[in-house]
Amino acid sequence: KTYDLSDNLGTTGEGTLLEDSEGYRLLQEVAKYGYMNCSNYDYHINTLDEIVPLMEKISTKERMIDLDDYEIFSCGDTNVTVINFENYSMFGFIEFNNKNEFNTVLKSMINSKKKKLIGPIDGKTWYSYRLCLDNFDWKLYPDCLSNKEIIDSLYENGFKLYHTYSSTLSHINEKIWKLAKRTKLLPDYSTMIVRGNKVLDYLKDIYEIGTNVFINADYYRPISFEDFKDIYIKGLNLINPVLVLIMKNNNLVAFNYAYEDPEKRFYICKTIGIKEEERNKIVLLKLLDASYDFMVSQGYDLVLHHFQNDRTKTMESLSVGYGVKKKQYGLFKYENQ
Repeated sequence: KTYDLSDNLGTTGEGTLLEDSEGYRLLQEVAKYGYMNCSNYDYHINTLDEIVPLMEKISTKERMIDLDDYEIFSCGDTNVTVINFENYSMFGFIEFNNKNEFNTVLKSMINSKKKKLIGPIDGKTWYSYRLCLDNFDWKLYPDCLSNKEIIDSLYENGFKLYHTYSSTLSHINEKIWKLAKRTKLLPDYSTMIVRGNKVLDYLKDIYEIGTNVFINADYYRPISFEDFKDIYIKGLNLINPVLVLIMKNNNLVAFNYAYEDPEKRFYICKTIGIKEEERNKIVLLKLLDASYDFMVSQGYDLVLHHFQNDRTKTMESLSVGYGVKKKQYGLFKYENQ
């Protein structure tokens, strides 16, 4: 019930948080992640701004429990985790303090004679994935964090940009939307929209479709349904998701997982998934049609297609002539000769 808060933010003077204080509200948010008060603990905080970094640290450790072969390369307060597989290694969970320390860590990773280093991905979950390459000050949700010093150090130490993703903000492509409105689904297909906690009813279907979509991607290792569910349930505490569904004979065949930007700047299309046997222009257009209808009904004319694979040009074609801003992310690779 009491907390050691050196900045005395909303306390009685003895560390007890007042119920109408900002500190109390923040701890209520933390409780949504399943954290509770206890008498025995492994960590402590001194100020409220230490809470989120601590939660991320604990979450990273929990995700690494089941890994068979990993190493942590460190210098000072800079750390990078390397996970080893048979023919390659993946690096991620970067804790960056300064460029000199990071350069030392990268050199140690290279000198360890790994056949191939690819990152930042951990190979088992969808966490610690990609590095921001530009527009570092443009904050999206969710986002992949980095800074120019991290990117510069990777290049300087011989890492090459392996693959890129883009988040593209644009106005609705009116030409494509008109085409989508004229496109008709066959009678055994239907569209439906669900919001908020009702999204949970479709998590298993989303998981199965999403796993199938990415199964042939480079270095992809499917996560468990429990991990997948955990990711999406945590996200529900911060956003009010919108799930656009296309059903065939009451079975889900395609979805668009979307939500309003938490700062109300635009509408976000986060993940589009279509069953392999249903991947055609009609299904995609009807997903977009229903999504655009909903976002306009909520007062938005700007849409962010988030984390789109740059090898797939479908989303990029939607914003041609309508683009406002783009943010890129990347994976890096280093190969020992």
